[in-house]
Amino acid sequence: MKNRFSRIVFYLLWLPLIPLFLAYFSTATKIQAVGPNLISNASVESLSGSLPNVPEGWVNNAWGSNTSTFSYLNSAQQGLKSISVNVSNYASGDAKWYFNPVVVKPNTKYTYSDYYKSSVNTEIMAQFTYTGGSVGYKWLKTAVASASVWKLATVDFTTPANISKVTIFHLINKNGTLTTDNFMLAETNGAVTPVPLSISITAPANNATVSGTIQLTSNVAGSNIRGVQYKINGVNIGSEVTIAPYNLSFNTASKTDGTYSLTAVLSNTAGGSTVSNPVTINIQNTVTPPPPVSSNLIPNPSLETVRPRNANLPLSWNKEKFGTHNATFSYLRTGHTGGRSLKIQLTSYTSGSSDWYFTPVTVTGSTHYKFSSYYQTNVITEANAAVTMQDGSIEYLYLGIQVPSAAWNKFEVEFITPANAKKISIYLAISDVGYIISDDYSLEVVSAPAPLARPLATLTFDDSYDSFYDYAYPLFKKYDAEGTIYITSQDLGLPGFMTKQQYIELADYGFEMGSHTVTHPDLTQISLAQAEEELKNSKTALENYLGVPVSSFASPYGLYNQSVLSLIDKYYDSHRSTDVGFNTKNGTNRLNLRAQSVVSTTPISTVLEWIDQAIADKTWLMIVYHDVKPDDGSGLAWTTTPQDLEAVLKKLHDNGVPIVTTAQALQEVTGVTPPPPPVPALGVNIVAPISNQTVAGNVSITSSVTGSNIQSVQYKLDGNNIGGTLTASPFLLNWNSTSVVNGNHSLTAVVTNSLGETSTSTPVVINVDNTVTPPPSSINLIANPSVETVSGSSSNLPDKWSTEKGGTNNAIFTYITGGHTGNKAVKVESTSFTNGSANFHFNPVTVTGGKEYEFKAFYKASDYIELDAYITYSNGTDEYMYLTTLPQSTSWTGYTHYLKMPANAATITIYLSLTSAGYLITDDYSLVQLANPVAFNRGIVTLTFDDGLASQYQQAKTILESAGMKGTFYIQTGTIGTAGRMTGAQILAMKNAGHEIGSHTINHPHLTSLPLSTVDTELSQSRTTLNGILGFNVTAFATPYGEYNDEVISRIKNLYTSHRSVDTGFNSKDRFDPYNIRVQNVNLNTPVATVNSWIDQAIAQKEWLVLVYHDIAVGGDAFSTTPANLTSEVNYIKQTGITVKTIEQALTELKSQI
Repeated sequence: MKNRFSRIVFYLLWLPLIPLFLAYFSTATKIQAVGPNLISNASVESLSGSLPNVPEGWVNNAWGSNTSTFSYLNSAQQGLKSISVNVSNYASGDAKWYFNPVVVKPNTKYTYSDYYKSSVNTEIMAQFTYTGGSVGYKWLKTAVASASVWKLATVDFTTPANISKVTIFHLINKNGTLTTDNFMLAETNGAVTPVPLSISITAPANNATVSGTIQLTSNVAGSNIRGVQYKINGVNIGSEVTIAPYNLSFNTASKTDGTYSLTAVLSNTAGGSTVSNPVTINIQNTVTPPPPVSSNLIPNPSLETVRPRNANLPLSWNKEKFGTHNATFSYLRTGHTGGRSLKIQLTSYTSGSSDWYFTPVTVTGSTHYKFSSYYQTNVITEANAAVTMQDGSIEYLYLGIQVPSAAWNKFEVEFITPANAKKISIYLAISDVGYIISDDYSLEVVSAPAPLARPLATLTFDDSYDSFYDYAYPLFKKYDAEGTIYITSQDLGLPGFMTKQQYIELADYGFEMGSHTVTHPDLTQISLAQAEEELKNSKTALENYLGVPVSSFASPYGLYNQSVLSLIDKYYDSHRSTDVGFNTKNGTNRLNLRAQSVVSTTPISTVLEWIDQAIADKTWLMIVYHDVKPDDGSGLAWTTTPQDLEAVLKKLHDNGVPIVTTAQALQEVTGVTPPPPPVPALGVNIVAPISNQTVAGNVSITSSVTGSNIQSVQYKLDGNNIGGTLTASPFLLNWNSTSVVNGNHSLTAVVTNSLGETSTSTPVVINVDNTVTPPPSSINLIANPSVETVSGSSSNLPDKWSTEKGGTNNAIFTYITGGHTGNKAVKVESTSFTNGSANFHFNPVTVTGGKEYEFKAFYKASDYIELDAYITYSNGTDEYMYLTTLPQSTSWTGYTHYLKMPANAATITIYLSLTSAGYLITDDYSLVQLANPVAFNRGIVTLTFDDGLASQYQQAKTILESAGMKGTFYIQTGTIGTAGRMTGAQILAMKNAGHEIGSHTINHPHLTSLPLSTVDTELSQSRTTLNGILGFNVTAFATPYGEYNDEVISRIKNLYTSHRSVDTGFNSKDRFDPYNIRVQNVNLNTPVATVNSWIDQAIAQKEWLVLVYHDIAVGGDAFSTTPANLTSEVNYIKQTGITVKTIEQALTELKSQI
């Protein structure tokens, strides 16, 4: 019970694991290898030429839920270097170093060895790459812990027939440290003779009397084993078992009582086979003893009995804490019943969990049990079971969650123990700041459920990734199967998800399309009004987009409460949760369909056992999948391979289990065809423009309608028709407002159905204002902007221009021939540059405070350059202002920057500065005052935070949520879980709390200076990492340093729906680009008053203001903001009432207005 699991965790022998190992021959141990060492850089002495802190030819990898730190050490078993990995906060998966796969011979014996030191037992596994390109895994041995002394690990293995390459993983899959060095992989004795096939049945024993469902097991040996087929009296039992250890569940009730002969046939891939000796069994199912009288197995279940000699603990109960957090355990003198209960309070949290648990009790394998407990909590907690197996190992079962409840609430779940279970304890674990109080525990044996007429299976897929169409859909067609896809409607049409045509093809084939909300929120943590919008709008969006009815729903994260269920019942026929269990004849609740969830760490043998159980008990099995695609080694938590999915489909198909949709199964199980949903009353609502909006020129009018058999919508202004009747949603009318006088007008819409019935909308008052405002001057304020006119005082300087140099450098200023246009340009060049800057700049020009200006210039530069401004104010003060950094460019490149003048600005000059050794050439400057921005319907502010810093979780999250606000957090994925950065669990918690997560690359590089292939890697792999943590595709991206060019933007567009730069400005209708979202940067020297003035402008001008923050800390660097300042700024936002949205939410609202 030292690790808390979010899902069932077993020994993961089939999964990719880790490091690699080399040969070192000592006088104490001699390794009998005859071939050369196949591992290059076997002593890890050579450093990679492309990656820091990585040996040449080596890779590190971690997957699952854990915190892994990889090190390239300056200590060794021999030589100077070794490699190490430390794992903490372990819940699942593993971590390892491994060498690049090497070519090996088929059917050949090899020896592998390495030297290691480890604080815990570790595992050694082989990864085989086959000639067809597929990958397989073989466990080789366990390396016993050796904390302080270098120890030699060596193992022999034989390669498969169709092998191509191999690498070896020496991996760690628990909390601890593993250091390795001096690796060897060499051929031992050349080709080997295949091992003959042999098999013997080990269970049941010969002449055993059996009843009910039993396990058939065998000992097998031989080369290239394909599988085992069990037979009874010569007739096959089920299909061939192809997965080691080749066990099969057999329901003896399918045979009449009597004596039978069991045999097992072992086959290999070459077509050979052998048969075991027969085992005689006596089946006796006629007299079935009644189930045990219901009794609670938990000692001291109501906690009333105090432990002798320790009044702070209940008898037969213990407390447990692991990970990094502050937990207080209390034995309270109040309870649900009686006078006692248990409490855990967490006041800070980084990792791990805490729980109370009862002394493990004896249970029977493959038996139905019911567990229940009463609880109060203010955070989400988990029920897990720690099962001690017959061999002493521990298996963990995820049983479900407890949603926040201030009153006593009952948690109850039925489950089936693993076949080899011996003892069990169950605990409610807390892993967030908050409390849980519990009382009145119960664990009892229950009768097997009443059987259905036949077993059923429904395979469901959440989030509708595009990989489903590529990998899962062909398998469903192969096995004539159907399923249900639960769709998050905001993802319709986005990259990474299926297309409209693919959805329609799947629906035509027989797949059911279900709803998974609009934005995938935790429905229990938002208001009921917001939850209803999520349920209603998702259904409407899916039915309108796909043209098919949507009657099934799955709650995000499986989280719900009674209020949410009441809303679900209003719009849907069924609700699939992730509560663990099977749906039975008398125990199917259409508003809580139970399921078994599959994640990347779920062994296929476990899924096949679920199928055996459903067949034996004749129940409805629902399985929850997410992404389906080949294993690429990324270890994404919610991914299933096509091979595993096919194994499930094949077993269901071969055993005659119907594979149907949720709706089909529900109808068969309940025997009731759900009534059609009630048709809403006829109605119409004007969507745009909104009430009290000021409009001018052409105005787009749209409406939403309810009811059936809609025929048309007619708009009216002041009671008079405008435009003709409209027949198609969204009933768009482009109306010319200049046809009426300025002032307030009443806009209504009238909807008519085929019966001639009508309904009129609530009036929307609009203010028509077509007053002609003369445009501002488009005159370029810069004199001699193309530097063509020579100064009257110096032939080496353009007229009305000056030079400036500061710091330690040898900058040279040149007035050169040959410009972007015309004959002249200006050049700054330096061969020795320590610090400072150098620039040409135009003479200051007069500007108007509070107005927005557009600056343009063309440049060529050998390195990054800086754009700055010098402003003088009407009170005689002045200010130097950093604007942005521009990337190098060897050809003429234009750059445009928008600048809002401070309120009392008097003059300005803007210049491009050389800040390093190299050159800078500039030409064709322009500074123009812009017209007032074209307003959106309202002002919006978005708070964004870059880099994924720990302070953002610890400070910004709390500050925002205390004000009821959500932000967008751009994560640098290469530093997740490192010092000062958020962990994967914290990132997921941010998302679950309603914040948006975006990508900020892997390594925070200068993208414009990288090869395009590396740019693609930075963009795609950071997205893949975040998708694995969050369980869905991220859509927002922010460039490091705000640097981009056309090629970078084109690649961003392939993966993301938005790009936030650090270009300063506000976003308005006429200055709106989702791939260059302009911002105001907040740093250590930004006064709160300045931020507040930006907010005031966004409100007054109805613009979109995006704020950029970094570290939220006291004593931080120049880019930091103090918690006090952020709190003041957030409070001011709340005080003004301006709308706060994430990047994605803001884009959804604003795009409809463009």
